[in-house]
Amino acid sequence: MTYNADVIPEVTADTRPRSMVQAATIVMVLLVVSRVLGLLRDIVISHQFGTTRALDAYFAAFNIPDFIFNVVAGGALGSAFIPTFAAALAQGDTRRAWRLASAVIHLALILLTTLAALLAIFAPQVVTLTVARGFAPADQALTADLMRWMLITPIVFGVSGIVMGILNAHQHFVLPALAPVLYNAAIIAGALLLATTIGVY
Repeated sequence: MTYNADVIPEVTADTRPRSMVQAATIVMVLLVVSRVLGLLRDIVISHQFGTTRALDAYFAAFNIPDFIFNVVAGGALGSAFIPTFAAALAQGDTRRAWRLASAVIHLALILLTTLAALLAIFAPQVVTLTVARGFAPADQALTADLMRWMLITPIVFGVSGIVMGILNAHQHFVLPALAPVLYNAAIIAGALLLATTIGVY
């Protein structure tokens, strides 16, 4: 396949800032959409389940997987990885950058999977001592079961968070900004379409 040089846009000092402004605008719009969908998500969930103990168990079960993601993937790994990866790219050392990306993804996958597996095994004890203290035994059991399902998410989000950092380092911002929009939209769809058949699960 051949390319016509006349139709390839020239990247100049004038076009680069304009493309950055466009990317920033798209990211800002998607961020606002994500926030609006987040509010709508909470409204839909509250409407579907009301003030039931099942909803309390759902929110309680969410806390520990969310904490794992924020500390391990979103915090320690993300803050250390992205500047180092971007610096290697800026120096033209793509081989080192991709070796680093591969090592960090494997580390995150192993670490998060191990943590998730341990928490799934000891879920009843964990929720009883932390997020479900004061719940009735049946509600504690539901919280533990829901948490086991939710422990899949920090593994997926941990790896995808690193991939989003890689995309950002390559000046690709739309897909990372679109991810929270799709996440909230999926939860809304699940609450609307599946709540009547499988409940809070």
